[in-house]
Amino acid sequence: MTTPPGFEWDAAMSARCETEYGFSFSDLVHVFEDEEFDYLRLGPLDHEGEPRYVAIGRLAWGTIVAVVYTMRLGRRRIIWVRPARKKERALFTAQLGG
Repeated sequence: MTTPPGFEWDAAMSARCETEYGFSFSDLVHVFEDEEFDYLRLGPLDHEGEPRYVAIGRLAWGTIVAVVYTMRLGRRRIIWVRPARKKERALFTAQLGG
């Protein structure tokens, strides 16, 4: 699969995510494409001198996820994703006013 413009990731990590959670990194692009910026961004957090962010958002079919990413050369580099924890889901829902 071709990585969409503005994004990059490690194909092996995407495959691992698909095995563990049933979705790949390509499914995460939807989180960032929402016109109303409907995701909660936390960070930056320092990881060995690199700023990393956590975006809490909703996949196209409704699952709320926490996406760890960094910005490299103008592209979002997806590091990892997992289903959002209860507290993260509550923060996300509160941000949306629900």
